[in-house]
Amino acid sequence: MDTSYHKMIDPSSGLPLDAVVLETDRKFKEGRVPKVGSKIKTQDGRCFRLCSANEVFVAGEMVAVKTALATEFAGKLTAAAAGSTQLVLDLTDVQVYGADAGTITKDKLAGGYIMITDDAGEGYSYPISGNSAVATNGGSTTIDLGEPVKVAVTTDTDCCLVGNKYRSVDEGAVALSPIGACLVPTTGGSSTVEAFFWVQTAGPACVLGSATVGVEIASAASGAVADSAESGSGGYDRIVGTGLATTANGYACVDLRLE
Repeated sequence: MDTSYHKMIDPSSGLPLDAVVLETDRKFKEGRVPKVGSKIKTQDGRCFRLCSANEVFVAGEMVAVKTALATEFAGKLTAAAAGSTQLVLDLTDVQVYGADAGTITKDKLAGGYIMITDDAGEGYSYPISGNSAVATNGGSTTIDLGEPVKVAVTTDTDCCLVGNKYRSVDEGAVALSPIGACLVPTTGGSSTVEAFFWVQTAGPACVLGSATVGVEIASAASGAVADSAESGSGGYDRIVGTGLATTANGYACVDLRLE
């Protein structure tokens, strides 16, 4: 088996691991891009995940979860019976994942979860397969569920939207949770054009480094990795893996452990 990611493809879609697909590309519009978060594990133990971003990354740069990944709602669900495959949620005056208050784009929630946190139906969580768009503050989104509601919910039920952590990723800064290392530059992505690309999450990898690499690697504010605690971070609170070779301010050889 050829283990070079330059020659490897996702078996479900045929998308090469060194590919970057923009939302404006024909391949994306034709639905020939795997779901964000899709995972590939090779025979040599390396793991890869498909991510999306409105940022531009260089090869080897660490990517991380957006800060605004979860949003809580109190008493904003429409009542729904057990067995329902949709839930209706009022977004009025609530900001979801950094968007304008009360708005959401179509299927922005796909790959995430709606978790019932209090009152009727509490304790259950449901995968989200899609959602309707809400363009202006004051409306509700219809959420398509990946499985039916187990226990009925009421208008008093509280819930939380939890996003797909591989969607709309950001630089691997101290304040965020690292996901993995970008395989290739995400050329063409921008604040208005979403790019879809693979990151390596586990196994030996060439990762952008910001300091001499020791044994345990902490994520750095620049979207790189460093072997020393970042200012104000309280220590090694975001370990990404183990250093395999010493380097200084260049690219580090790291055994990633973010699978």
